Amino acid sequence: MEPKISVIVPVYNVEKYIHRCIDSILSQSFIDFELILVDDGSPDNCGKICDEYAQKDCRVRVFHKPNGGVSSARNLGLDNTKGKWITFIDSDDYIEIDYLEELVLFERDDKTDFVVTLNTIRKYTQCKSLTLQYSEYNQLFSLYGLDKNGYVIGKLYKTDIIQKLQLRFNTNVHLGEDVMFALKYLMHTNSIVIFSSDKYIYDKSRPDSLTKVSNSYDTELAGYHEIVRIVDLIIENLDLDNQSIYELECTKKFYIERTLSSIMKLPDRRDRLNKMRELDLSLYNKYTKPYNWKEKVLLFLLRKKFFYIYDMILHL
Repeated sequence: MEPKISVIVPVYNVEKYIHRCIDSILSQSFIDFELILVDDGSPDNCGKICDEYAQKDCRVRVFHKPNGGVSSARNLGLDNTKGKWITFIDSDDYIEIDYLEELVLFERDDKTDFVVTLNTIRKYTQCKSLTLQYSEYNQLFSLYGLDKNGYVIGKLYKTDIIQKLQLRFNTNVHLGEDVMFALKYLMHTNSIVIFSSDKYIYDKSRPDSLTKVSNSYDTELAGYHEIVRIVDLIIENLDLDNQSIYELECTKKFYIERTLSSIMKLPDRRDRLNKMRELDLSLYNKYTKPYNWKEKVLLFLLRKKFFYIYDMILHL
């Protein structure tokens, strides 16, 4: 029989954390699931550990592949999923015993296409459960907070939609690939359930976590351009109110900031200045609200395109 949920976990260099992650999944109060572990060419003993779990529990399926990054690992999981629903868990995180049960509880009925949890470690501490119909998309983006809650984790995706769209993670982008996946999926959903939850434990202590890897300028820029393309497509095709459009524009600004930050890490000043001149900073200027005198000065320099002085101040 097909499982209700496919849990996809990309695994790479997490020998210290992998037991905690897998044990938390296999001990769930909800048992109708399969666990897909994708060993992304991990250099430690993760692959062996995953195989040991598969020998002990028939719900565990393991796939081994050469290292290609978290997106390619998730894609391999999507290629082999059997469940009606799909959820993603990072291998250095873990979940409370009733996490999957809570997700399924809010599935509601066959009309629900997307279940989204707003983790209480972020700003949505008082968010109540609600169902959004397609006609209410104009409420969605201010509630969803894409720049803060666009992560692929903490969500339940319908397999039929993903496979019909042949939706996969962009392996050429290493910034915002989670948000891109969620945005593309959102455009093809009719009913969404959003609720506040603290059942997914995001471990921020790991210094080399995939979510903390510093990206190069080229990957940051590629991510920014793709985000802008998808956001503009949504604004063009969905009937959104001004607040939702503002939120989406702020999402673009968020990735401009990330790209600008990566430029500042380039070792050569001339290269940094040239890259700043090439970057469209109009949205950054429009939606930035400086909170102190230093931010006001830096924003003024960017608006006036005094890039040399801006760079000199930041590298003093």
